[in-house]
Parts: sequence; structure tokens; C-alpha cells
Amino acid sequence: MARRRQFGYVFRKRRPPSKSKDKEGNDAYYPGWYIRIRQGEGEIQRYAGGDKATASEFLRRLQTEAEQMQLLGKAPENHRTFGQFAVEYLAWSQRVHTKDTHDRARSLIQGALVARFGESLLQAITQPAVERFLMSGATWKAGTRNRCLSMISSIFKRAMELGHVRANPAVGVRRGKEDRTPLPLVPADDQQKVLDALPPHLLPLALLALDTGARQGELLRLRWADIDLAAKLVLVRKAKSHRPRGLRMPQRLHAVLAARAKERGAGAGPSDLLFPDLIGTDGRLKSWPHRQYKAAVENAGFPGLRFHDLRHLTAINLIRGGLDLPAIQATLGHTSLQSTYRYAEYSDGSAAERAADVLDRMQAKLASKSKASQA
Repeated sequence: MARRRQFGYVFRKRRPPSKSKDKEGNDAYYPGWYIRIRQGEGEIQRYAGGDKATASEFLRRLQTEAEQMQLLGKAPENHRTFGQFAVEYLAWSQRVHTKDTHDRARSLIQGALVARFGESLLQAITQPAVERFLMSGATWKAGTRNRCLSMISSIFKRAMELGHVRANPAVGVRRGKEDRTPLPLVPADDQQKVLDALPPHLLPLALLALDTGARQGELLRLRWADIDLAAKLVLVRKAKSHRPRGLRMPQRLHAVLAARAKERGAGAGPSDLLFPDLIGTDGRLKSWPHRQYKAAVENAGFPGLRFHDLRHLTAINLIRGGLDLPAIQATLGHTSLQSTYRYAEYSDGSAAERAADVLDRMQAKLASKSKASQA
């Protein structure tokens, strides 16, 4: 009986990378694990990752797909190039994502991804190809690489839902470690100075940001129907996470919004926007209130304090006030608790003190029981 021919195998190259370039301008050689596949009378060699397990899984997946294609007599994927599907993805993104999320996606796709993968078929883009693309941006920061990786993953996740591909090549690619930007530390007394420096028409927006932790886009989309002054509740319906959340308003915020409602009068309906005079045609804050905010924080002695930093200050105020991280996560609207953990280091030590108090009480109770049993 004839021995079945091996589909392919993995092997390792240890030499330093060559300085030669391929026809696409990329490094022609990368140290690491490769696969060699037998095809007819010839062979195909490809870089397959930095470790043997990744390369072996890549080879196994290729063999499975090859066997399925032979069984079906054709490739089940729809043959679309990345550039063609990127147009479909952006049209879908515009329908389901917020404007800010869609704009970031369009910038990444049209700026970097289409330039690299535009002519490639979706099913021809592999994990090693994604890794090579991320390594090619020598001047990119880790955050830029991570944004590109997340965008690729999102595109292929959508392509899998539509049946265009079987696998997501971004899965298994390691994310880079990003340097954390220090958050603004503005004491509570100085926060009031910032509010006092703002012009009256910007105070309600800034106070909403500081007392609820909502994002600027969420606040600009608020309508009067979302404000329940009787229950002291702000309902964020159009949230970034697509999960509406209710936020309680402190007394000072309630007083400012009640005064704004009285000024508004009975002429407008509940469907009217809360800040129609501050919103441009693109749904974002107009340039003139942005300039006024920047000038106000500089006069208060905190130049560079962005409007989004008010959201960070909310989280820092809450954790220093003793609120636990899951509650802060719900307030800010984070989909993952990991996003909220960055604020844990800004605790002023109250959490550690409470933990020590709990342990002291527990140990005192055990000690008293021990003395009682010995008596």
C-alpha cells in the first residue's frame, strides 16, 4: 500500500532577518516558525508565527480547509478583496455605531488598512500577514498597533458573520503594552474653581460631565425627555456601549438643570435637545464653545484639562469617596471592568484603611472567642 504523502510540516529559522525586500517592500525574511506545504510537484513556504504551537495550528487549519475544498469541489468563501469588503463594513458601521466610533473606524481603514490589504482576498489574509503588517509600522506606538489590530478583528468578525471567511486572522496576535497617560489630578476645591471660570451657557454641560461621568457625545445627544427632575435622574439612552443607563444627579446639578428648564419655558417639547446651541451639523461640540472652555480652564490654572478629563475626574472622585469599582463601572458605562481598573491606583488609601479595619475587627473577634474558650 502506497504511503500517503504528507500535506506539510513546520520548521524553525533562527538566523537574523535579511535586509532584502520582497516585491511589496516588506522584509523578505522573519526569524521564527515557518510552514512548508506540498502542492503538486512544488512546495509553498510561509512564515507562520513566533512559536511552534501557532505554526502547527496554522498548518492544521490550512489542511482542514484544503480537504473541505476537495470534498465540496469548490471554495465555500465568497471571493471578496479586503478593499471591497471594507466598503460594505463601513456602510454597516455607519448604521450600527455612534458617529465617533464610525469616524475612527473610517480613518483607520482608509488610512492604513486598505493601503496594505486592499487588493488581497479576505481568505488570503492570515495571522502571520497581520503580524507582518503590525511589525512594518516601525514608528507606530503600541496604542496605534492595538487600534489597528482591533479594527482588523472587528472587520473579520463581521465577515465571519456573513459567511465570507471561516477564521479571524487577528485572533491569537498579541497586543502591545501601552504606556498609560497620567490622569488629571484636580483637587475637589479646585474643581469648583474650574466650574466658576466657565461662561454660564457652558456650565450645565460641564457640570453634567463632572457629576455623572457621561461622555461628551452622550451628553450632546441628551433630550429633555431624558431628564427627570422629579426623580433626579438622567437617562443616557444613546450610549457608546449601546446599553442605556440611568444616572442620579447630585443636588447642585439638579439645581442647575431645574433653572435651565425654567428658562426654557413651555414652548419646547420633550424631544428637543438639551444643548441645541452647542452642537454642530456633525453632531459634535462647535468650535466656539470648545475655545471658550479651553480659555476658562487656562484662567482657572489648569491648562490642558480636556473636556473628556472631567469624566476621569468623576471616576477619581468616586473611588476616593469609597465607591467600589463595579459601581464605578456601571456609572461610567464601561463594558469591561478592566477599563475601570485604571482608576484603582488613584485611591487615596481609604480602601486600604477599610480593609485593615475589617481585618482588625475579625481578628479581635477571634481573639475574644479564644479567651472565652480558655476561661
